[in-house]
Amino acid sequence: MRIRISAVLILCMALVLAALGQNRDYYFSLFDSIDKSGDWADGERRFREAVRNYPDEVTFHLHLNTSLRKQKKFREALEQAAGMRAKFPGNNDVANSYRWSLHELGWQRFGERQYPEATELFKKAYDLDPGEEWSINGYGSCLREAGRAQEAIPILEEGMKRYGSNKWIKSNLVEAYVRSSEDVKKSDPARAEEYLHRAIALDPEHESALLFYGIHLRSKKDYAGALELFRKGIARYRNNKWFPINIKYMNYDRGRSLIDGGDLEGAIAVFSEATREYPDELYFPYYLGDCQLKKGNIAAASAAILSFAGIGGRTAMEPKDEANFRTSLYHLSSSVLTKMAGTGRFNDGFAFLDRIQNAFKERCLSMSLRGSFTYHAGRRKEGLSLVNGAYNAFIKDHPEYRIPVVVRPPVKGVFTVWGNDRTDAITHAGMNKYCFDFLGSTRDGEITRHAISGHGKNEDYIGFGMPLYSPVDGTVVSVVDDIRDLEPAGSYRLVDGNYVTIQDSAKRNHALVHNRYRSARVKVGDTVRAGDIVAEMGNTGMTTVPHLHYGVYSEDWLVSIPVQFTEYTVIKGATPGKVRTGTPKDREIIEIQ
Repeated sequence: MRIRISAVLILCMALVLAALGQNRDYYFSLFDSIDKSGDWADGERRFREAVRNYPDEVTFHLHLNTSLRKQKKFREALEQAAGMRAKFPGNNDVANSYRWSLHELGWQRFGERQYPEATELFKKAYDLDPGEEWSINGYGSCLREAGRAQEAIPILEEGMKRYGSNKWIKSNLVEAYVRSSEDVKKSDPARAEEYLHRAIALDPEHESALLFYGIHLRSKKDYAGALELFRKGIARYRNNKWFPINIKYMNYDRGRSLIDGGDLEGAIAVFSEATREYPDELYFPYYLGDCQLKKGNIAAASAAILSFAGIGGRTAMEPKDEANFRTSLYHLSSSVLTKMAGTGRFNDGFAFLDRIQNAFKERCLSMSLRGSFTYHAGRRKEGLSLVNGAYNAFIKDHPEYRIPVVVRPPVKGVFTVWGNDRTDAITHAGMNKYCFDFLGSTRDGEITRHAISGHGKNEDYIGFGMPLYSPVDGTVVSVVDDIRDLEPAGSYRLVDGNYVTIQDSAKRNHALVHNRYRSARVKVGDTVRAGDIVAEMGNTGMTTVPHLHYGVYSEDWLVSIPVQFTEYTVIKGATPGKVRTGTPKDREIIEIQ
């Protein structure tokens, strides 16, 4: 009986062992069929079963890891690979699976823009083997996107030494150079330029290298070199909008550079060509009109301004852009109308006004332009009525410009003060109503040093050459100093004059106008303090005798702002005596210490 039981046990054990051996072979044979069918969910289920049955069989652990990664269960795969690595230390296949799991979860997080986590994952892979090709590529890419491009450079450079034919490492290194250049261009321009040199040298056809090196050349005013790169970029990367955009806006750079260099003819050629090539670009005709005006080409200037107005009228703009367009159109139109009036082209001027007026949403602006031109055409009463009506309409919608600004007087000595809402002068009415004229004088109001014949010479006038002072702390934003003084006359001439403009901390513009030829002591960008000498009183521009025209204007130069001066004495006027803060009346004689 005992012999029979032992035989049965032996037979059962043999059957179990046979079954188990058959199952092991079965699991070994599964991988190829699952790989062929692509049913990795079933593979996961089967290999989890295999791992439970044969926990020490490394192959089944490896197949389970593959099944998880094929299903993009990258985080589970990494956790499983970490456990597998602890169970089978030193196994190269396990180490590879762990690294692949790090890579795939890293790229997943990279695609989700979770760059810090992606960087940490690839760092772990890189630390396992700093020479492994794809760990280098991934770690360098993640560092770059995590804002650590300069750290990525040495890693990717080492990758290029080891794997020079790897196009991904090469591309990512170029991107790291470009990104590093952008990171340091303000703090270390020379280093930024060196990074761009490396980028374009490594791959002269790379999209980012072409674009950013072209932008760099554009900033260095190497317009020919930049144009070559941008055109190459357009031919190679047709969907990249920044190549044609840079070509378009490089026309602005070229034109303005020529203007700064005094080459108005060159600038006109650039902006004329740009206007033809980009007929819907708003500011090309604006700059063309400004250059034509400076050259005295009034007809060409007015045509360009009308084109500017037309483009603006059919272009949808944000409120800020709309305000900039309106302001630019107003000032440029004012300039061309002044030139037309100065040359007696009144019919052309009124025709221009008729065509331009619909471009202004605020009709008070076209009303102001028409009023000034009407005044210069000889219909002074009508002109003054129009500009004053324009001011009233404008200020109703902009009451903030009623608030007076308090400043130090821009002169020292004895002066007769004209202006501040005069009813007989266009330069002190409407949008200019709060401007002042300071004429150096005696305490009795004589403005010449001695009796003169006719209108005399500039040197006969007390004010000629007197210092002009900054009335505020601020920054010099514009200076014209190269126009010669006119001889005194009985009527004004519509010509340009010298001026200095200082912008205060509230962005108000303080204009000191009619300054003496070559008397400016400041340049654009200078910081000045109240009381600093900035120029001398002269007789340039729309003037009859030497004096200072002073006004405070809004940031956009559309309207003058009421002014109160500190610490002066009224010698002759309605209320003689010392004034702590006040506004001189027209024709008052005041003294400023």
